[in-house]
Amino acid sequence: MKFKVKSELCRGCGVCEAVCPNVYQMDNNHVAKVVTESVSDDLMECAIQGENVCPVRAIIHS
Repeated sequence: MKFKVKSELCRGCGVCEAVCPNVYQMDNNHVAKVVTESVSDDLMECAIQGENVCPVRAIIHS
C-alpha cells in the first residue's frame, strides 16, 4: 500500500511522525513526507494510525 502527504494541506504539527517515524518524517520546511516507497505489512498499522491522527487529513493511501 502507498501513502501520500498532500503537502498543501500539511500544517507541520508532526503528529504523524511521532506515531510512525519509519513512514513519516518532517522535512526542513516542517512539511511531512512519506519516506518509504511502499509501506510493508509490518509498518501498516502505524502508517494507518499516522494517517488517522492527522488533524487536517493531509495523508491519504491507495
